Amino acid sequence: MLTPSNNFKSQHGGIQLRSLFWGAARASFQAEFRRYMNEMKDLSSNAHKWLMELPLHTWARHKFDQRVKNDHVTNNITESFNNWVGDLRQKPIVTFVDCIRRKLMKMLQNRYEKGSTWSTIVTPNTMKKLEKIKEKARHCDILFAGGDEFEVKEGTIRFVVMIDRRTCSCGVWEISDIPCKHGIAALLHMRLNVHYYCSAYFRKNNYLEAYGEMIHPLLDESMWP
Repeated sequence: MLTPSNNFKSQHGGIQLRSLFWGAARASFQAEFRRYMNEMKDLSSNAHKWLMELPLHTWARHKFDQRVKNDHVTNNITESFNNWVGDLRQKPIVTFVDCIRRKLMKMLQNRYEKGSTWSTIVTPNTMKKLEKIKEKARHCDILFAGGDEFEVKEGTIRFVVMIDRRTCSCGVWEISDIPCKHGIAALLHMRLNVHYYCSAYFRKNNYLEAYGEMIHPLLDESMWP
């Protein structure tokens, strides 16, 4: 599968250019994105022009559709699916589809059983992500303005956090719907449970609902009417 990163790498080589590309792609707010792109333009105007001709919402995180609640900037999901399918892609189409059906049947049941054992509000993967963000939040300087508003400083840059709106001027909270490090710093300052400020998409009950349906077993083809 061709992606902006693969195409960029093939047409505009060099470690520094690739580093600037990924910096721009992962930037969560406009000023950060512009800084990386300006550096790229100084280094290679052709690379800058080529990249800016691509629709930003397809590769730049700060322009992602906020309804999606996903901030991944890679195509790892495609690679994961290809690995999951494995050698089945060599099978005849009817055999291929039936094998996929069986794999999905097993996956749905296994994930539902696993999810039923969790005792947390959010899924374990979300828990791990939150713990990493909490560590980063320790380095933020918090200034409580009142109500639900905070000014959070990270290094030399200030961000505005509004807890009730679940927003931060860094953009990460709105894109992923998981509190960013500035948001978590504010939530911990107010002694609030950060789990309740994650999207419902990441909660255990919705995970169970997603995997709670079953794919019913099929009779062998020799027994069909």
